[in-house]
Amino acid sequence: MARKTETRRDIPTLHVFPLDENAVDFIMKSDEIKDYIYEHTYKGIEDAFKNNKKTAPLFKLNTSDSYIELSDSEWIKAINSCISYYEKKEKFETCVNLTNLRTNINKSKTPKVII
Repeated sequence: MARKTETRRDIPTLHVFPLDENAVDFIMKSDEIKDYIYEHTYKGIEDAFKNNKKTAPLFKLNTSDSYIELSDSEWIKAINSCISYYEKKEKFETCVNLTNLRTNINKSKTPKVII
């Protein structure tokens, strides 16, 4: 069954100035930035999967042309991390949506047997 193709999402920008060790510490402690990262990890993977891409651009860094991307081999691990995050936040509807996305990705990777 072919996957439905939808319009690609606009890739958001994560503004972190300056991008140094202090910024990394701030990112790791900021709930707002964690929410942003997990949301766009989920949306980036979902969009890439729907559009049959091998990489998922999650967001741009600052005003550069540098993107944070995940290859399709990393999607399941990232989705599992997102599910754990959203379980702690008690956002169970998002967990269900992520679980469905993970199932669909796994199904698409399963070799099909033709008899």
